[in-house]
Amino acid sequence: MQTSPETPWAVLIPPVLLTKPNLDALYASGKLAGVVVTSSPPAHYSSASTRPNGAFTLYASDPDATVWNPRGNSIEFNSFDFPIFRLVNGSSQDAVIAAAEQNRQTNYRTYPLNAVELDSYMWAITNSETCLRRGHCDPVGGNSVWGTVQPLQANSLIGTCILLSRNHSYC
Repeated sequence: MQTSPETPWAVLIPPVLLTKPNLDALYASGKLAGVVVTSSPPAHYSSASTRPNGAFTLYASDPDATVWNPRGNSIEFNSFDFPIFRLVNGSSQDAVIAAAEQNRQTNYRTYPLNAVELDSYMWAITNSETCLRRGHCDPVGGNSVWGTVQPLQANSLIGTCILLSRNHSYC
């Protein structure tokens, strides 16, 4: 990216490279349009911190506090000025990887280069109250909404701890 005159670039990376230092370096190039992350992260990956909610405990300032998520990289606690999309395994991912490989084989110089459009339509309007009033959003209504990055099997919740808390829909 540094030596390329063309801008901006969308970068295709595997989940293990999705770290703050890597994203900061890509952004510092001045040529980053967005990041596309391939497939699901490996089982040992965690985007949470090494001490989730550790800043809100009695031991927040203790440098020797127990690290109970040693694989955490805290990426979810950062704000980036570019979009980050994750591809799900399948034909879309295969097509994007093939296009990126074709660009790489031509040393990113042969016209036309393959491109990706990073676009995500959002229904939200201004804030939750306005969105709910206009009927564009559905209220959570006391129900829990959650998801996982890793696929779950019918018996995979054995030994899994899920922490939930109330979430207010009005900002």
